[in-house]
Amino acid sequence: MWVWQVRVLRGSPNIKNLRIFFGGFYITNKDSMWNVYIIRCSDDSLYTGTTTDVARRVKAHNNKRGGSYLFANLADVWQRLGRQPVYRDLDKAAGYSKFSVGTYEKRFGSWNKALEIFVAYVNSSLQDNSKMGNNKEKKQRSGHSRRTPRNINWRLRAMVLIRDNCICRMCGASPSKDPSVVLHVDHVKPWSKGGETYLENLQTLCSVCNIGKSDETI
Repeated sequence: MWVWQVRVLRGSPNIKNLRIFFGGFYITNKDSMWNVYIIRCSDDSLYTGTTTDVARRVKAHNNKRGGSYLFANLADVWQRLGRQPVYRDLDKAAGYSKFSVGTYEKRFGSWNKALEIFVAYVNSSLQDNSKMGNNKEKKQRSGHSRRTPRNINWRLRAMVLIRDNCICRMCGASPSKDPSVVLHVDHVKPWSKGGETYLENLQTLCSVCNIGKSDETI
């Protein structure tokens, strides 16, 4: 893991205050209060946040209790349920979540606030990813393609599931109607055949339809 940190200052920062921190940069000053940081997570995705104590936040991420892990867990629960999780879904007895509601309340202030921040983050990512996908298509058409990784990280997975309302695009099945349904996020044009891993080339399928589709473009 590496961290890139910028400390937000009161007033204009002086370039002489630039220092190295965890392989990145930060600006330090006795009047500084908040830090904006970027962490590369275990799935190679980036997570950005603000804090007054970077060391504590890095420790939380290393213990897999940082915001990126809590959000990834929410995406998993959302996918298993086929709907937005509610308070009781995070009870240990339900067996859906790795973290209790108390963990989200401690990190975000309340369960509702955690949901609001998660949904806002995914919605903003939807718009950004759509623009990125369009740019990549233009590059491919112009002969300057850049291959994306096959792995679908939790952010993209959450974007696709929410966009598709957690419903299989082929048969309409959803865990919200039938708990036995298992949803997958799949490439429309298979990655093995040149399909890229961006929003416009991803879809929600149930496990049955995904197996039946195999490596065909549907």
